[in-house]
Parts: sequence; structure tokens; C-alpha cells
Amino acid sequence: MREFVEERNKQYFSSKGISYLSFSKDLNKFSSERMSEKNQKYWTKIFILKNLLEQNTDQDWFFLMDSDVVVVDQEFDLNIFPNLVPSYKEFLVCDTDQTYSSKFWNVNTGVFFCKNSEYMLDIISDIISIAIEKDFFVEQPIFQEMLSCNYKNLSSKTAVFPSTSFNHEGKFIYHACNFSTLDMDFKKAIEEKTKFLRELCLKN
Repeated sequence: MREFVEERNKQYFSSKGISYLSFSKDLNKFSSERMSEKNQKYWTKIFILKNLLEQNTDQDWFFLMDSDVVVVDQEFDLNIFPNLVPSYKEFLVCDTDQTYSSKFWNVNTGVFFCKNSEYMLDIISDIISIAIEKDFFVEQPIFQEMLSCNYKNLSSKTAVFPSTSFNHEGKFIYHACNFSTLDMDFKKAIEEKTKFLRELCLKN
């Protein structure tokens, strides 16, 4: 799955002059030693993000995507989203398309924008500390809990977009989160994701 998804995504980001980084090897360099190999493959991105934020690069934003996310519309300009929100917004994410979509905190962190700032480094560092303490490395519920209680003013600094803006079954970006490795047999979920995304890429 990773190969053909990455090829398409690289093509898009290259056309927009955006640096594209892929992390699939030596993930133990970023993650906690308490993480299993399976968890390293699917829940290391928050550790990688912390590493990027600590590098103090001149990038304004980081845009993170799970490995089961593919750019469908190669013409759409990703940069429109940060330009739509006030400058004090530092975390951009999409609502879910599930039952609780009316709840501000019910977001999907399979795809999100993170401003390159000391504030977001602090938030991401706290998420990692909580994950290690609880020995639970799925970042989405931790993000959701922080939003629900406005942890360190996070809800005020968050912009929540409609679910398909850059997530879920969107026309710009498609996230195959409907085949969850948490809810389905792991191998079966990967097979279904791969089959679906391959067909989607061939159609577009």
C-alpha cells in the first residue's frame, strides 16, 4: 500500500513546492522503547512531529498524514487552509463524520496541520508524556480529551474543518480510516485499505 500511495503523494507535494518526508524505517529511533513493533508502524507520527518541531526549522507549518491517506485532487492547493484561519490558530484538523460530529472535540488526527511553534511543541510533548504514562500510543483520544477540557487553551488555538475538507472521504484527500486496524483483524484491515486505495488511485 505504502509504495503507490507515496508515489502519488510525492507527485502532488512536488508540484506544489512542498517538502515531502516519509518515515517507514528505523522508527524505533523516534518512538518509545515501550512501543511494540506494530505500534511503531502506526502510532509513531507524534514522536516524529516532536522531533521536527525541536529542529527549529524555518517551516511555518507541518502537515501530517497517516500512511493510508492519499491525495486525490492533484490540482487543489493545500496552502488554502492555513490562510483561511486567524494567525493565532496553531492546530488545524477535521471533524469526524461519525455520530458525535456536533462535538467540537471529536476530531480525526489521521491528517492535520501543526504550526511550527513553541506552543505546539509543548502540546505534542505533553501528548507523548501522557501516552508513555498510560502505555497507550493512539494519539487521537488524547488530542480529543485535551480539546474537550481546553487543555492549555488548545481548543482556542484549534480550527476544526468539515470532515471531508482534508480527511475522510474527501475529494481532495481521501483517508481510508473506515478500515480500522483497531476494529478489524489487522491483516484484513490492511488488505482492504490496500485494495480500496489502489482502485481509487487508478480512477483518479
